[in-house]
Amino acid sequence: MKKILVLFSLLLCIQFAYSQKAKHIVVPQVVKDAFVFIYPNAYDTVENPTKWERIKGNYKGTTQGYKAMASAIIDTAGHVIRIEKPIHIQYLPEKIKEYISNNYKESEIKSILQITDAKGKKFYSLVIETEPMFDESGTLVKTEKK
Repeated sequence: MKKILVLFSLLLCIQFAYSQKAKHIVVPQVVKDAFVFIYPNAYDTVENPTKWERIKGNYKGTTQGYKAMASAIIDTAGHVIRIEKPIHIQYLPEKIKEYISNNYKESEIKSILQITDAKGKKFYSLVIETEPMFDESGTLVKTEKK
């Protein structure tokens, strides 16, 4: 009898865990409008839903862009804080390309993000063996170990 009660309790816990849905985030219309202004082709459809999450009181929207994911962090008033979009190595400033060829000759670049802050300043974040970040002039800003 104890085995049956334990088994029943376990099944009940499993059922409860699976019945929980992901927390739905209500995104203000002004935030959605700002996102669509940045990414006009980011239609929030069943086939291509925009994924929203809360980050430090702001909203981060991520959508499937052309061949890659693109995102933006927007405050509750609709002001853009940060835009992140993947780019190809050919669009990196020459100084960054030189740095990579001198310091990461044998390494594969897994991804490159162009990050634009609220003031329009651009940064480039790369994922190689480490994660070097450069400013728009090509100066190494920081490196994080992977």
